[in-house]
Amino acid sequence: MDSSGSSQATSFEQFVIERIRFRVYRLQRVFPLSEHDAEDVAQQMQVEVLGAMTRYRSGRSSERTYACRVLDRAYCNLAKKLRKRRATTVRLEAVAHILTDARDPRPCVDLALDVAEAVSALPDGLRGTALALMHHNPKDAADSRGLHRGTVYRQMRAIEPHLAHLVRNE
Repeated sequence: MDSSGSSQATSFEQFVIERIRFRVYRLQRVFPLSEHDAEDVAQQMQVEVLGAMTRYRSGRSSERTYACRVLDRAYCNLAKKLRKRRATTVRLEAVAHILTDARDPRPCVDLALDVAEAVSALPDGLRGTALALMHHNPKDAADSRGLHRGTVYRQMRAIEPHLAHLVRNE
């Protein structure tokens, strides 16, 4: 009896792993995810399924159907987060693009001074992140500051209103 129970568990685990791989593949086709990010997404989905299985009731649906609905919800939530992250990154990169424009250095120098002034007026936690983002991508900035990437993206959203006037005036 134990061998059939373990083979069922293995079959279910394989089913879930295949469904997670498929959803991660779909996310990778829409969003530029590094291999590391894709592994993080897969692990987040596994955690979602494991947490949800404690609430599973056998009379309401099959395990597989329940796991698929949990993964669908996790997929939608992750896609929403990735869309927000991509939008925030693109808007902040607009300022970086202006700063690196080599055609006429005068506006770049003025903008660099304006950015430096705006960054110096930020609260301490945001200032450190803004300074790190001036030299690193969000992942490396998070690593250099000892923060989770999600924290850096939240801080980027908090920094953005302070720098928005710089992009509008260009």
